[in-house]
Amino acid sequence: MFGLTAPLIQTSDGRKMGKTEGGAIWLNADKLSPYDYWQFWRNTNDDDVIQFMKLFTELDLDRIGEMEKWAGSELNAAKIILADEATTLLHGGDCLEDIHRTAQSMFENKNAGEAIQATPVRMELIVGAKSHRRRPLFTPCVWPTRV
Repeated sequence: MFGLTAPLIQTSDGRKMGKTEGGAIWLNADKLSPYDYWQFWRNTNDDDVIQFMKLFTELDLDRIGEMEKWAGSELNAAKIILADEATTLLHGGDCLEDIHRTAQSMFENKNAGEAIQATPVRMELIVGAKSHRRRPLFTPCVWPTRV
C-alpha cells in the first residue's frame, strides 16, 4: 500500500487555502466562469504571488526567480502572468483574449455603473418566477450592458 501526502497550502498571512476559509473555487466552467477563475488568481495577495506561481503553474523556476525581485507595477504584471498561466492550464489559452478585453474594459470604465439607471421589472415578468407575497423581498432590475 502506498500513500501520498502534501503539506497544507497556506497564504502568506498563515490562513489555509480552502473552503472553510472562503478560498475554494470551482474548477468547472459551468459553476465559475473562466473570467472569474482568472480574477481569483489576479487578485492574489502580493506576498503570495511567487509561491502560487511555483505551486499552480508550469512556469520555469528560473523565470519565477526573476519575478521574485519585481515590485509595484511589475508585481501587478506577475499577477497577470499567474492568472494567465493558471487559467490556461484549466480552461485553455483561447479564453485569454476575451478575459483581457473584459478586464481592461472594466478597469477603464470602473465608474461607468454610476451613470446607468436601473429599470424595475414586475416579478411576474421574470421567467418562471412566482411569488405568493404581495411585495417581493427584493426588486429585480435589468441592467443595460455594453458590448
